[in-house]
Amino acid sequence: MQARNPSSRQVPGPPGDWPPPGSPRPLLLAHRGASGLAPENTLQAFELARRSGVDGCEFDVRLCASGQPVVFHDPDLKRLCGAPGKVNQIIWSRLKNLRVLDSDQRIPLFEEVLDALGPDMLLDIELKSESLVEPELAHKVCRIVLRRAMRSRVIISSFNPLLMAVVRKNYPSLAAAAIYGEESPFYLRRPGPAISMGMKTVFVDQHILNPNRIQSLQAKGLAVHSWTVNTAERARQLAGAGIDGLIGNYPAALLEGAGRAVRSPGT
Repeated sequence: MQARNPSSRQVPGPPGDWPPPGSPRPLLLAHRGASGLAPENTLQAFELARRSGVDGCEFDVRLCASGQPVVFHDPDLKRLCGAPGKVNQIIWSRLKNLRVLDSDQRIPLFEEVLDALGPDMLLDIELKSESLVEPELAHKVCRIVLRRAMRSRVIISSFNPLLMAVVRKNYPSLAAAAIYGEESPFYLRRPGPAISMGMKTVFVDQHILNPNRIQSLQAKGLAVHSWTVNTAERARQLAGAGIDGLIGNYPAALLEGAGRAVRSPGT
């Protein structure tokens, strides 16, 4: 998609700190909850992540047809629910009856996930939309975060720079991050858009990161978090290169790679 150059607009003030002062480094986030152990983006996955000892969770939020923010990665239901249709074309009263990956777990509402993760977990809330821009999604999510006084432990992120422009313009006190990876358009596969909007954090596909690139991004004043890191060996490599944060499906692999105590999932 062709995005306007955000540098042509006035850059909002600096976003909030991410992670909060005193947080461990590297920061460890469970990707869609502990999605290597339970169906992704479900309450079960988030509960396992909460008990695992990682610092927080990453998860995806999009709007359903009746306007509620729901936690679901894909635009359509085929892969995860084996059902036809797109999330943004189906109302919540129908979505809530579907089950994820042939389990007993259903699609949760955004606020249900916030409740389940409790008052201490750090949250990377990724905005998902296939539209060029969907300001209603950004407004609903950010207003809920502010209403619940969660600003200090939340970062809002997206692959979509137009959505992030809405966040930066209207909610400049919220920490914000650009996401990019191997499959991003070439003009977004770099830190320029994040810097031009005054962001201080980027989430970068681990396949395009090496020590020199990490150091280069950090020299530009950016904190660098890497996804999706699923082995202790890769987590250890990136931690040794000075990465600011790791995001992965297996909490134990992140903890081991970062040299931190690994908890049993049942504890």
